[in-house]
Amino acid sequence: GTEVVRPTPAGAAPVPAAQVVTVESTTGASATPAAGSVTESTIGSSPVTTPSSTATPTTKPVMVVEDPSTSTTAGAPTETGPAATAPAATAPAETTPQTAAPAPAPTPAAPVITPVANGALVDLVVSRLTFGYTPGMRAAVGGMGADAYINDQLAKNSADPAAERLAGAIPGIGDATFKYNGTRKSNANQLRNLAMSNLVRATNSEHQLFEVMSHFWADHFNVEADSTDLKSLNRARHYQELVIRPNAMGKFRDLLHAVIRSPAMLSYLDQVDSNANDPEGVNENLGREILELHTLGIDENERHIYSETDVQQASLALAGMTYRGNNRVNGYYEFFFQPKFAYNGEISLLGGQWTNAGRSGQDVADSMITFLANHPQTARYIAYKLCRRFVADFPSASLVESTAAAFQSNDTEIVPTLAHIFRSSEFAQSSYQKYRRPFEFNVAAIRALGSNVVAGTDSEKAVDFITKLGHVPWQHPTPDGYPDIAVEWITSGGMQDRWNLAGNLPRGETAIAVNKNRYVPQVGTVDELVAELGTQFGIGALEASDRAAITTAIDASAGDNAGQLNNAQIARMTGLVLSHPLFQTR
Repeated sequence: GTEVVRPTPAGAAPVPAAQVVTVESTTGASATPAAGSVTESTIGSSPVTTPSSTATPTTKPVMVVEDPSTSTTAGAPTETGPAATAPAATAPAETTPQTAAPAPAPTPAAPVITPVANGALVDLVVSRLTFGYTPGMRAAVGGMGADAYINDQLAKNSADPAAERLAGAIPGIGDATFKYNGTRKSNANQLRNLAMSNLVRATNSEHQLFEVMSHFWADHFNVEADSTDLKSLNRARHYQELVIRPNAMGKFRDLLHAVIRSPAMLSYLDQVDSNANDPEGVNENLGREILELHTLGIDENERHIYSETDVQQASLALAGMTYRGNNRVNGYYEFFFQPKFAYNGEISLLGGQWTNAGRSGQDVADSMITFLANHPQTARYIAYKLCRRFVADFPSASLVESTAAAFQSNDTEIVPTLAHIFRSSEFAQSSYQKYRRPFEFNVAAIRALGSNVVAGTDSEKAVDFITKLGHVPWQHPTPDGYPDIAVEWITSGGMQDRWNLAGNLPRGETAIAVNKNRYVPQVGTVDELVAELGTQFGIGALEASDRAAITTAIDASAGDNAGQLNNAQIARMTGLVLSHPLFQTR
């Protein structure tokens, strides 16, 4: 397999594997909420029992003030960043899009300070379910309450039409036919356009959880877009628009079927020419990854419930799954089952838990995919990855097990599974336990300043930033997708790049339009302004020592009239708040 395996820290829960992990049932594990059914009393008081050893102390990072635009690497973390290992499954995927900018929105009045009840929980909910606050959003969400906002986002389980109109201005994204044009040579532009579509949606959509889940599944079912191959780029665009996004908050089983039938996945993992009757044998790339990465999984200690024989058997069951060109259907390609590639002998998985008895042709592959989607070990593996995304890098075994129960009892539905996680006590106690990846940091900073990232130069510059930090959608080179644990992203160079972006963005040096009237609140003193910026950016009023350090760095005093600060001082203050360690977390 190709998934990067990391040792599990002492006391942390590994990805559960059925034959090696024994977890006692947790109170209420079988009582799963209906889709979107989170009530005021459920947040932070879940029936899920989480051992005290898994509740990581909420320790706020200490701030070291430097000018973000000129910072050095002194004092920055030095862990190794994500490794760019070569894919075991050789095949790429693709991409496309471009852009035309709508008229700019009118500049709103500066936000007015509004107290937010239970603000810490609101901040946690927004940091995990969205790509970050926008100006005025904290007051609005605080007025709703954390529970109501969770329900609101769970109900918005499809794309935001307004954000789709913005993304549709990008060439290729709004083209439902996805036709391949062999005369186009601007492959790099098409790859950039696909990344832009992700930035525009993440920045502007009101359906934030839907966008977060679209990115989650894009990593879980990763394909790499080949910028040198127009057909590959087109398949990746089709994969994003018609496979991943429409199924992001539906049933996992439906998503799995759509992924395995996708020309992008079939091409990326070399399934397209896999022939069970070939004397050299069937191709095992897709058969291996569907077990290792897509369903049953493998834990940090390389434990799994399937064998090499199971990989071979799964590959035989998938033989015949391919695609063909058809300019009338989905543009250049469509799924196709090739009977002459299929295997007609006996096939079984996991010691006979599934067999192909009584089935033939495409029904064999479809039956096996359904079996894997519904398997208890798949439920544990998906639960682990969802808990890792929304709670902590190494979630507790009890939360994983109860989340898996919710997944199974709700017929692989994603929305009630997420609701179960969001109503758990472990979620409510998980502040500061997740680190923003480069794409997420970029979008969070842009949203915090109220900038409208639309198709055009501004989103191109944003793409340049995530390219530099190695987090461009559909560009991860291996099937395991971009990592979602802090150690893979915290590097001295990466932190310096973040500080530079944080310092340059408010100065208007990134080609993204920033208007201080959108985000700078009307307050009295400089100290109050620093505190309010931290609050509305979702990281709290900051410690007094941090506020004092920022105030000194902009050549001001705490009691000075905030209205007398010049634009350069405000920009530098904003950059320092965006550089704060807490803003690096979600």
